Amino acid sequence: MEAGENIRIVLLAQGNNMAVYIAGTEVIEGDMRLGHMWHEVEAILDVLDYYQITHFIEIGVHEGGLTWILLNHFESLNYLGIDINLGIARAKVKNKVKSIRYAELIERDCFARETIEEVQEWMPDGKPCLIYCDNGNKPKEILFYAPIMRIGDILMAHDYHDGRRIVRGLEWYGFKTGGLQPEVCPEDVVFMYKMCEELEKVDLSDTRIIGFMRYNIE
Repeated sequence: MEAGENIRIVLLAQGNNMAVYIAGTEVIEGDMRLGHMWHEVEAILDVLDYYQITHFIEIGVHEGGLTWILLNHFESLNYLGIDINLGIARAKVKNKVKSIRYAELIERDCFARETIEEVQEWMPDGKPCLIYCDNGNKPKEILFYAPIMRIGDILMAHDYHDGRRIVRGLEWYGFKTGGLQPEVCPEDVVFMYKMCEELEKVDLSDTRIIGFMRYNIE
């Protein structure tokens, strides 16, 4: 795709289903959109493996593509998905979650006090958790959820760009191009460096993801 071109949408008929392909996404299970590219998913899986994450909190479930991959890839991962409207989540994803006793979906405003209190209660002592911000206001999600991180916890956000990185498969992606735009910029995460260190053991430099691990409690 050339820089400045609008998001390319291609419809692929598969039986009676219509799979929508959008730049920067993939389609799995024939008709379920995954809001990431494959190498970004691999990076998330690598983070979970390397840092031995046992609990994953997804802020923004959408159709549930990432949920589906996580629960099928990790047999013992504790999963909590939050979305203000789970109506768009695919039935197969909801059924998968219901079939796993350590997985749960919550239909609620991610910024509500009761939501963050429930998330804190769900986070077990002594086990590393990963909070993944990928809903409709990622800078606010980062600001809202960063304070509940404990030492060793990780917070990651999607749709990030620092103005320099080249995203694999979306080389035109950035703040100066038309079409798909980053939602998180360096200014949105500068406060994180006061209590966290940016993830370095897993390479995220060719993705739209940034990640931090908490090392200090102020």
